[in-house]
Amino acid sequence: MGRAAKEKAARYARAEQAYYAVSEIDRGWFAAHPDRNTYIRHATPSEIEFQHLELGWPLDPGPGCTYYTLVRQAAPGVRFRYTMRNATEAGTDVDEAGAYYAWVLFDHQRGSQLRDLEDSLREKLSAAGETVH
Repeated sequence: MGRAAKEKAARYARAEQAYYAVSEIDRGWFAAHPDRNTYIRHATPSEIEFQHLELGWPLDPGPGCTYYTLVRQAAPGVRFRYTMRNATEAGTDVDEAGAYYAWVLFDHQRGSQLRDLEDSLREKLSAAGETVH
């Protein structure tokens, strides 16, 4: 493996590790808001870097835009994160209904793949006797 490939692999490993460490932010948020299943926050630098390396997203979202992360909790401790680009003025001060609406729109753009995945996971968790939302 050449030097450039090694550097890219190391950068990817660091970004991936930081990406998964962010789940603690979400765990804490849901612990503090037990009545919520969905929320929107600003994407962390590690999430943006991971999307850049994994999917080729630009690091800069463009004029008037920023990256957000929509977090959806299917069951306690089981969360989905979707990073997306949106207008900067959209903000993150969104109630459960607004966050859920954003999730529905985001899912619709992807042909309901996310909803199907979440429904399948909920069925499996329920069959295993786990509490689902």
